Amino acid sequence: MNSLDKAKNILKEEKFSFVAIKDLEVYTSKLNGVKPIMKKIRTEKEFFKEFIIADKVIGKAAAVLLIRSGVSHIHGVILSKHAQEIIEKNNVSYSYDTLVPCITNRNKDGMCPMESSVLEINNLEEAYIAISKKIEELMSSR
Repeated sequence: MNSLDKAKNILKEEKFSFVAIKDLEVYTSKLNGVKPIMKKIRTEKEFFKEFIIADKVIGKAAAVLLIRSGVSHIHGVILSKHAQEIIEKNNVSYSYDTLVPCITNRNKDGMCPMESSVLEINNLEEAYIAISKKIEELMSSR
């Protein structure tokens, strides 16, 4: 079984939301959204360098963070068209089960705030800053 198949299998069978594999190293999370990615890259920008990623939902924000970190492959059970575009622009290998126009918010009545925060941004560093600001904004409104 190759690393991508292993990551997808762990994601499905063990009910994780995020799985990252590089050689014998495996990082898993049940956190939603960009949290499992931000948790690692805040302290180490290239934490996911050369990792193969399997995630339940990959929107543009998650894609930007993973690309910026140096991943080798991104697989989304659900992948947004916006994520697909930025992944292709950065020549990163990817796959998906279902391609959707955009990632919706948790209430299903609009676009995910993380995806909308980077919709018009293609610079990875600018996008990281926009995502960080959006997270702060969402946390302070709780």
